[in-house]
Amino acid sequence: MTPLPKSLRLRLVLGLSLTMCLIWGGVAAWQFTNMQRELRTMLDERLIASSKMVASIVHQFQPALSAASAPAAQEALQSVIGRDGVACEVSLVRSEVDVLPTARTLARTGDGPDFSTASTVGFGQITKGGKVWRTYVLEHNGLRVATADRLDVREHLVQTVVRTLVLPFALALAGVLLLTWWIST
Repeated sequence: MTPLPKSLRLRLVLGLSLTMCLIWGGVAAWQFTNMQRELRTMLDERLIASSKMVASIVHQFQPALSAASAPAAQEALQSVIGRDGVACEVSLVRSEVDVLPTARTLARTGDGPDFSTASTVGFGQITKGGKVWRTYVLEHNGLRVATADRLDVREHLVQTVVRTLVLPFALALAGVLLLTWWIST
C-alpha cells in the first residue's frame, strides 16, 4: 500500500477532486439515463401526436379525398415531401361500403420506409436501405396513419445532448481543481 502524500495541498486537491468526480459522475450518470428515457418517450409521443393530427385532418377532408379520383390528384397526394428522417403514410383500410382487401394509400412522404410490413397497430420497427425506423401505426374509423422516425437521427440527438452535458462537467471540474490548488496556497 502506498503512503498518502505528505503535502496538505496535494491531499486536499486529490481528496476534493475524487469527491467531486464521484458525486458529479453519479449525478451525471443518473441525469443521462433519465434524459435518454425522457427524450425517447418524447419522440415516441411525437409520433403518436403526429398520427392523431394527420388522422383528424384527413377525417375533416375525407369527402374531398374520396371525390379526388383523378389520376393527377392521386399522384399529387401520394408524393408529399417529408423531412429527412421523418416519414408518414395515410391509407384507407375500409371504404364506406365494405372492408378493402388491401389498404389504399392516400398520401405518403417520399423516400420513407414501406409501411405495408408494419401490420400491427402501435409501435414497431422497419428497416429500409440499412436504416432502422421507429414506427407508430394508428387505425381509426377506417383510416390507417403510419408515422416513423429514423433511429440514427434519434441517436444523433441523444449524442448531441450528451456532449452538451459532458463539456460543462469537464470544464467545471477543471475549474474546481485549479481553484482548490490556488486557494490552498
